[in-house]
Amino acid sequence: MTTDVIKLLFPIYLPVLLAGWFRRRGLYTREVDSFLNTVAFYWLLPAVILKGLVYNSVVIDSPLLLMVAFQAAVFILALVFFRLTGIEGNWLIMALRGNIVYFGIPVLGMACTESDFLRGTLFISLLSPVTIALAGLAGRPGSGRGFWRPILCNPFLFTLAAGILIRKFGLQVEFIRPVIDRCTDSLFFISLLIVGGNMESLKGYGAVAMAEALAMFFKLIVLPVMFLIFGRLVGFDAVDLRIGLVIFSAPAAVTNYTMIRELGLPDRLVIKNVMLTTGIYLAYLPLLLKLIGLIR
Repeated sequence: MTTDVIKLLFPIYLPVLLAGWFRRRGLYTREVDSFLNTVAFYWLLPAVILKGLVYNSVVIDSPLLLMVAFQAAVFILALVFFRLTGIEGNWLIMALRGNIVYFGIPVLGMACTESDFLRGTLFISLLSPVTIALAGLAGRPGSGRGFWRPILCNPFLFTLAAGILIRKFGLQVEFIRPVIDRCTDSLFFISLLIVGGNMESLKGYGAVAMAEALAMFFKLIVLPVMFLIFGRLVGFDAVDLRIGLVIFSAPAAVTNYTMIRELGLPDRLVIKNVMLTTGIYLAYLPLLLKLIGLIR
């Protein structure tokens, strides 16, 4: 079991550590990061979603929609709580948005079967625009700058539409399958490079306050446990429980601090939250992989 876990972890840790080393050497620049994000987000991930829809008959069903509704309910409840109590919790709401693309996909691909992985990527394509929209509600009225653009231009929505139309009309697109397969293989490595390249030193950010510790505990422990309880209550099968556990246990998204700047909010606590949750996640990833393997 230990050997199997090491075999799974090595391909995850290696790109993260490699990109971190490149960043310290000044080789992983903003231009490199922007290029990799564009390739992964606008080309590779849509290709993987298309593969699931066109070549593997993955369908959008009620369990997937319920999983999206679960995340939406958590966001809305948090938003209502902070609005009613008057507590300044914008960054805490943003911290609920997990790194489902750049961490969720590699872990899904390495810990699950191919059919589970493709179903998981379809779930991510549904969840991503929803989390962008809900996280944006954390902004103060009138503070958002160009907020709707990343939602309306989300490539996952267009890929979903294209995949549904191709399947509905029985269009023959077998000739592009080799390219799509290559995109799937490349996505894992590039996604993890992006994570490693965005990890920065915590020096100068000070000690972890109680609110920050609670935010990390909720994101990494409470949220996935809540999902497992919810999944059991509504009757999810083992496949969807494994997918949901991977997605909802992901650390805070590396793009959160970019998004919160666009909303005109202070980003210091968001950056700190992203770095800490990512570091903790990497530390307990072996335990998470074992837990995923126990779900039958």
